[in-house]
Amino acid sequence: MEEQVLGEIPGDCACGDSERESAQQFPTEKGEAVELGRAGRAHRRHLMQWLSHFFYHDSQFGDHFEWNKVTSCIHNILSGQRWIEHYGEVLIRNTKDSSCHCKITFCKAKYWSSNIHEVQGAVFSRSGRVLHRLFGKWNEGLYRGPLPGGQCIWKPNSMPPDHERNFGFTQFALELNELTAELKRSLPSTDTRLRPDQRYLEEGNIQAAEAQKRRIEQLQRDRRRVMEENNIVHQARFFRRQTDGSGKEWWVTNNTYWRLRAEPGYGNLDGAVLW
Repeated sequence: MEEQVLGEIPGDCACGDSERESAQQFPTEKGEAVELGRAGRAHRRHLMQWLSHFFYHDSQFGDHFEWNKVTSCIHNILSGQRWIEHYGEVLIRNTKDSSCHCKITFCKAKYWSSNIHEVQGAVFSRSGRVLHRLFGKWNEGLYRGPLPGGQCIWKPNSMPPDHERNFGFTQFALELNELTAELKRSLPSTDTRLRPDQRYLEEGNIQAAEAQKRRIEQLQRDRRRVMEENNIVHQARFFRRQTDGSGKEWWVTNNTYWRLRAEPGYGNLDGAVLW
């Protein structure tokens, strides 16, 4: 579940079920590349599988992991073969236990090097002693131990058939826009699977997709103008802002999405006309 929680563009976008919340993206054009920097942090309140190798607590004890996001860059957006890379440092820590933490660096590719998609990192004790060395490539697998060997602790799922013809989408990405008749009856009117321009684009009807896109963008401008003229502030529907002890703000789910979907059902509720 994901929702734009602030009215600004680009605005904060919160996502989560009851375990994970964040983040904010700021696209920056750099010649033939687009760089996406993410503010905010991601949170998970149970143990991720590969982290179980390093953090020795179970979710029943209330573990709460948080980590920052790296920068993503899409190259050759105007011409040539497009490709994406991630770079920056990720710090993973358990807010309920400071006995160890993990740092992983996503290495930026260099023209004279073969380190494309490479990651390096380590798990440290509270005193800074290295407990585990980590290495690998984010698109191939993550390993623990000394180079060049090591134990594989994570690897991505296999790509679906004909993925190169389908924009390189993973199976998860391919299913994001899936819409059955039964599911359609269960969704709020604001669900992006109901966007006609997105559906036409997926079906290959570019002309209809462009027309619907222009119509939807005009609806957005009209809605924004009405809100500004009447001093209406955008209110998130499924998330709420929370402040921790240090004064840091973040968004968490308000646990209403599934309850409203079950009773009375979104078909029986008024919703904003977005499309």
